[in-house]
Amino acid sequence: MCGRYYIDDETAREIEKIVREVNEKLISEKRNVHPSSKAPVVVGNKDVLAVEEYTWGFRHYNKTSSVIFNARAETAMDKKMFKSSIQQRRLAVPAAGFFEWNANKDKYYFHSEKDKVLWLAGFYQDDRFVILTTAANSSIEDIHPRMPLTLEPAELKQWIFDNTLVEYFLNKVPKQLTFKYMQSNDGIKLLTQRGHCFVTFEVLRPMHTPGMRAHLLGRNTGKSEAYFKIYTYMARFYKSSGV
Repeated sequence: MCGRYYIDDETAREIEKIVREVNEKLISEKRNVHPSSKAPVVVGNKDVLAVEEYTWGFRHYNKTSSVIFNARAETAMDKKMFKSSIQQRRLAVPAAGFFEWNANKDKYYFHSEKDKVLWLAGFYQDDRFVILTTAANSSIEDIHPRMPLTLEPAELKQWIFDNTLVEYFLNKVPKQLTFKYMQSNDGIKLLTQRGHCFVTFEVLRPMHTPGMRAHLLGRNTGKSEAYFKIYTYMARFYKSSGV
């Protein structure tokens, strides 16, 4: 699934490369985007691409406060709520990257090393949109079984305008992505990439004395030896620095 993504200055610049006229107010603010919030999307306006600001998520038929913000690419055409939108009103959602959580509620940030922006396939009704998801590829499947259906920049017009290619895109395998490990449930923030060691870290929860920090960071968490060594190193760092 995709429940939160991020847009920044690079996102705005990449939108401007693709869309002729852009309202700066729509793309100037860097922020996390979550369901029910507004965000810039790229839609078709006659035969050209345009930027609009839509709300993420369709309202439920029963009009509850929650919204439907994802649709499975494999079954979306079978859903009455989605079918006509996918057939007639497709869009692309620009994102610098998106966030996902594993079964332990550890937070990861996914992005592309090659491209500054991810283009997420979606569709809309009135001024609301939904992001399509598909089975996770090998770069994500160890963390989460689903991921957004991504598009290449050269595929945007085909996805948005060409009705004959809808089935092809719904069965498309997304590109390989890179992830950063953002936060664990133990209150430690760690950034990492697959196959690399941890490169930065910081304590998120306030701790009052160096001794208490050493105790909390060096405790046996039941995780791997590598985690314990990192925690021990961090404890020594805080004791020696006197922070």
